Amino acid sequence: MFFSRGVKILVFDLYLLISFFLFIFSPSVYSSEFCFICLILYFISFFSLLKFNKIKNFFNFNFIFSITYFFIYFVYPCFVYPIAPKAFYLFTFGFNDAIISKATALALVGYDSFILGTFFYKSKKVERNKIDNQFYSIKLINIILTLLIPIFCLINISYIGRPYSRDILWFSKGIWGYVSLFKNGFVYLGIAFMFSNHKKNIYKHTFEEKYFLFLVCIDTVSILILGSRTIPLILVLILIYYYSEIIRPISFKKLILLITIGILALGILGWIRLGYSITSMNKNGIGLLNFASELIVNNRTLFVGVDYADEKRTVISSLLLPFCGLIPFLQSIVINIFNIPAHEVSSALFFTFLEFGLGKNPDRIGLGTNMIASLYLGGKLIAVIVGMLFVGYIKEYIEKQKCKNIFLTLLQIIFIGCSVFWIRSEISHPFAEFSRCVICYLLILFVYRSCKNV
Repeated sequence: MFFSRGVKILVFDLYLLISFFLFIFSPSVYSSEFCFICLILYFISFFSLLKFNKIKNFFNFNFIFSITYFFIYFVYPCFVYPIAPKAFYLFTFGFNDAIISKATALALVGYDSFILGTFFYKSKKVERNKIDNQFYSIKLINIILTLLIPIFCLINISYIGRPYSRDILWFSKGIWGYVSLFKNGFVYLGIAFMFSNHKKNIYKHTFEEKYFLFLVCIDTVSILILGSRTIPLILVLILIYYYSEIIRPISFKKLILLITIGILALGILGWIRLGYSITSMNKNGIGLLNFASELIVNNRTLFVGVDYADEKRTVISSLLLPFCGLIPFLQSIVINIFNIPAHEVSSALFFTFLEFGLGKNPDRIGLGTNMIASLYLGGKLIAVIVGMLFVGYIKEYIEKQKCKNIFLTLLQIIFIGCSVFWIRSEISHPFAEFSRCVICYLLILFVYRSCKNV
């Protein structure tokens, strides 16, 4: 059955209105019944999205984002809190459980706003590869990665067997941290080049492309053996998306299987790196939900953010300053001009500061953030609605126009890669990745043109 864009907008306007009233009139204490109502409405919105968008390839941003959203915002209030409120370590830190119902309704508002934003975009005819002088060769990227990845692999191997800690993630600190960020930028750029070659009707993979994929796989495995999952998961998501778009679409059943395997693998790895045995995973009484602990624990930040913004104040700098960081030196200039405290630069820093204060976190524990919490902390309900409308709209625009030029292709790849961790971070996260990729692209283009003119 065909549904017009106007019908889709009208339906989700109604869904958003319902979730808005649930938020406004949410109970002032925890109510499992209320949280289950929010969960049911979430599933109604989710399946309406699937019904409205007839797709052949289920491995897409909307599906992955929605599944992740469910685990982060709805599993704890509906299934974990009634059984074991402190089942996970992060929930042993204090939070106001009376805010759970309101926070769950807020998550529903955010989700309906996101989907509504996707329908705001009006599809247009795509002009493929509009810029004629774009450069899509992967040879220069292979040269750079051939120099960098073996070094990273050898150092990673030297850390095998050590207990997992922040110190083991050597590639996230100092000068190596910057090198690692740009290494990842070249990887994303290489995959974007491969997409662009395919859109130009070059279907057969060249030796350079096969070698590039080999390097990416080696890099992914070497990071994974340290116990770090963020970058490997991003790269795996991008590679699966590349397969589903260029080689063979992924059906609904296959996607559910992939999601199940992914959740189990991430859960097991998380417990092993903390020194727990697999047999001890059910000691907290919640069974298989332990496998999704890395997603569920982020819900605590939403409770803290809603409680703080309602009872004290909003921290708008934590919402805006990460966007300033997309432009070199702008963030530090704004911080110095307005004398903004270091812990108010981002919501992740602020939530950690709320728990430990300044200089009172000897174990360097980061309590993290999530998308809805950071939006609400920065501007309350209006920020959540506008922010999620923006995420939905820009996602749909990029997805529909990804063939137009290399930058939109790059953004689409980054969005897919960040589809899980974006909800666990601030709204600016994928755009920070994109800004580094643009620098990598300009560097490659400069070297290419310089060599061509010699």
